Amino acid sequence: MDSKLIKSQMDCLVGNFKQNICRIFGVSEDEFTLFIQANIEGNYYIGVNGNLNNLALSAPAMPVETSPSAVECSVEASLIPFSASIGDSHVLMDVPKDNQEDFLLFMEREICHSGNSESTRLNQLSTLKNLYEFRRSVLFTELDYGLLYDFKMFMTEKGLSPNTIAKHFKHIKRYVNIAINKERMSHYPFRNFKIHQVETHKTSLNLQEIETIEKYREEHPDQTEFGEMIDGFLFSCYTGMRYSDICRLTMQHFQTINRKRWIVMPTHKTGTVIRIPLYLVFEGKGLAIASKYRRRGGPIFRLPSNNKVNRLLAVLMECLGIRKHITFHSARHTNATLLLYKGVSITTVQKLLGHKDIKTTQVYSAVTDMTLVKELKEAKKRGRRGLI
Repeated sequence: MDSKLIKSQMDCLVGNFKQNICRIFGVSEDEFTLFIQANIEGNYYIGVNGNLNNLALSAPAMPVETSPSAVECSVEASLIPFSASIGDSHVLMDVPKDNQEDFLLFMEREICHSGNSESTRLNQLSTLKNLYEFRRSVLFTELDYGLLYDFKMFMTEKGLSPNTIAKHFKHIKRYVNIAINKERMSHYPFRNFKIHQVETHKTSLNLQEIETIEKYREEHPDQTEFGEMIDGFLFSCYTGMRYSDICRLTMQHFQTINRKRWIVMPTHKTGTVIRIPLYLVFEGKGLAIASKYRRRGGPIFRLPSNNKVNRLLAVLMECLGIRKHITFHSARHTNATLLLYKGVSITTVQKLLGHKDIKTTQVYSAVTDMTLVKELKEAKKRGRRGLI
């Protein structure tokens, strides 16, 4: 099992363990240090909460190869089975065996055994962590409208944004549906519970800003990793492809149809097949970039992690004086916004982006300032001055 995933699971299981101990024994958390060692698949994980200088054992301390300075003190106690020898005594701490009635344990197992990407698992584990902070246990029979509403209030009081709260509820809803399909529960708690999201502005670049990036790339042709990241970002602006799909793009996904070059590939996120006529969109600029990286037997673009790409983009935007929060996904927003601005129908944009639902594409069709100015100018050209 991946060590990052194990650590995330340990974080999820922390919850209020230390707080409960302090409450039971009437001690202050500042005066209390909790130290737990776990052996998972032969690897040792140490969880410490508090100051190690305050840690005192009644017996000789067990040998630990890791120095105290290397111990991650930010991880709270992990409520997982572990065994540790202290002197001649043997300390064993365990949690109840597989509780078939606990939704949180069910959700945790499903996340761990899902075929989702690491980023998706970590997102879902963050939802589970919030659930553990809210309640240490949630039986299937307790999972109803009232509990969902209380959890919503709990997250609101924590200061989470409406859309973050909506994301967590979507994760819960997913595993509720899995539980129903596996006949673990028969009722549907989301029947009358509505997940509310607020409309957010999709940050995108305009034509002038894209030209600024293109000019920078032309003036710095010898840049390696940074330059390829810029090319990948521009390629996404021209094609609307997601980061995950660009990282998977190979020469096999390029097809010649009627003697013209297309991209035909199933998307990683939804499996929907996208068909992009590279020779038509944005004057074939995407095809020109791809021709620079004719790599065989592997992906065309070799990009760093999504997080690193976003950090590099922030540096680039600052260097170019573009005062916008731009991530790699902003390229996809840019593609949709500019295509609609150029008069491409929303159904065509939907097919190019690979959206299953037209409602997903409709978020881009809101009137923007530049669209408003363009339509008013076109109205004047048609002699419809009386409408202005």
